[in-house]
Amino acid sequence: MSTVQRVVVVAAVGAAYPIILTWLYAYGDYISLMSLAAARQFGSPATLRLSFSVISAVCWAVVVGLMFGVPFGLALRTQLFRYWLLFVVAGAASQLFAQLHAGLDFEFFVLEWSIPEVWLNLVAVLVIAYLVTLLFRPSRASAIAIAP
Repeated sequence: MSTVQRVVVVAAVGAAYPIILTWLYAYGDYISLMSLAAARQFGSPATLRLSFSVISAVCWAVVVGLMFGVPFGLALRTQLFRYWLLFVVAGAASQLFAQLHAGLDFEFFVLEWSIPEVWLNLVAVLVIAYLVTLLFRPSRASAIAIAP
């Protein structure tokens, strides 16, 4: 895959990121229910709300990180951080366009992107993509064995 093709694919997936994430949040009740059950198990009644928030944020970060990070890690071997930044910018631009088109104020966009869970999800994508590139990096011995 050439660099131009990679840029186009990453930008397209980044532009679709807000749409896919909205669909996932709308139909991903099982993650919220699992987080609530875990919060009830591990948290006290006084800390139930905080426990649920933390467990839910971590569960969603793992799901989103796996959903987007594994394909990125498999498809992109080099310059992962640059492609991730392109992914984030394309997602933000897509969401900004959709919100302004829907008549929402710019402040709503800024407020939404200032939520820590949004950045936790995006960092999870980067971390899991990096781990996948490390896991599936060809070893030096296999590269020497393949070379003539």
